[in-house]
Amino acid sequence: MTTAGQTMDKRMLRTREAIRCALLLLLNQKDASQIKVSELTEKAEISRKTFYLHYASVDEALQELENEIEGWVMTQLAQSDIWGNRHDLYSILSRVDLALREHETYSCYMESRRSRYFMMFRLKNAIAKMVKEQIRENAGTGAEEDDVEAAAEFAVSGILSMYYDWLKAQRITLRQLADKAQRLLNGGMLGLLGKKTEEKE
Repeated sequence: MTTAGQTMDKRMLRTREAIRCALLLLLNQKDASQIKVSELTEKAEISRKTFYLHYASVDEALQELENEIEGWVMTQLAQSDIWGNRHDLYSILSRVDLALREHETYSCYMESRRSRYFMMFRLKNAIAKMVKEQIRENAGTGAEEDDVEAAAEFAVSGILSMYYDWLKAQRITLRQLADKAQRLLNGGMLGLLGKKTEEKE
């Protein structure tokens, strides 16, 4: 037997999903700052009152979605052993790519206009922080802090940019993309930190 509370929970979930779907459709047409509550509720086929029962603004709905995607991506990266697989970038990229594609909402979001901003600023900062921590833990005390900062920023910004461009066109396979990024990574990040790292290992 379904209780009133369970029914309400399902109804709330359906409403939030309707809001997300409408938001994703609009994000493919215009910038987030141009989306009004009135057009979002029209797309979602709900009233403004219903919308405000869930979110204070369009931005809050968007932030919730982006927070969720960021948390999901970071979980996948934490489980992929970035440092241990630094010579096998494909294993890292393929895990994240599969995780994003398996979730329909996340996959749709990555096609939106907003997604580049999200990837290149929010995700970059979160991933760079994780990479810096792993470099400090594994590269030894000989690594200069400026080198650690530069290596992480170079690697994360470059790979994310390449991955985003690949998502839009996919003229090559993900493995080919990973191999190309790996060669650039080896000449840059590992070229800067490699000698001290290999000595430690």
